[in-house]
Amino acid sequence: MICVLRHGKLINYLGYDYAVDDNSESYWRPALTKALSDVPNLNALRIYVLDGSKSYNKFIQFTQQHGIYNLIAVTPSAGSCLLNRAGDPDLKTIATCYPSCLLSFGQNIINIFSNATNTLAFMIGNEVMDSYQHWKAAPVSHRTTLSVKMIQRYANLY
Repeated sequence: MICVLRHGKLINYLGYDYAVDDNSESYWRPALTKALSDVPNLNALRIYVLDGSKSYNKFIQFTQQHGIYNLIAVTPSAGSCLLNRAGDPDLKTIATCYPSCLLSFGQNIINIFSNATNTLAFMIGNEVMDSYQHWKAAPVSHRTTLSVKMIQRYANLY
C-alpha cells in the first residue's frame, strides 16, 4: 500500500494498493512516478502490507533517489499473525500478550529497512488504534513496541 503524506495528512494515492517488493516493480514504479508528478513536494510514504521474505531493494533505491522518506509498518495488517484488537487480560508475559510470529515479522521487516537512510520511522499497531473500541489493545501494542525496541538496541540499530 502506498500512501502519500501531503500537507501533514496521509492520503491514499488514487485509492490503489501496490506491493512494493522487487518483483512488483512494474506496478509500483509507474504509480510512484505519476505520484511524483501529481503531488508537488512529495516527501514521505507510509508503507504496509510487507513480507519479510521478499526483497525491497529496488523500492528503497527509488525512494532514496527521489528524496522520499518511508514510514514502515512492522506489524502485519492481515493474516494470522496480528495484534489482538480485543486486548489480553494477562499482560504479564509476552507469550500471552501477542503471538511470537508477530515479533519475528517485525524483526524481518526491521532487518530489511533499517539500513536504508530514508527510513523515517517504524510503525507498530497503527491498525489497532484506529478506533476507540480497539483502544483496550493499547497495552498489547505497547508491549510489542518495547520488544521491538529491545531487538533494535541489541542489534545496535539506534
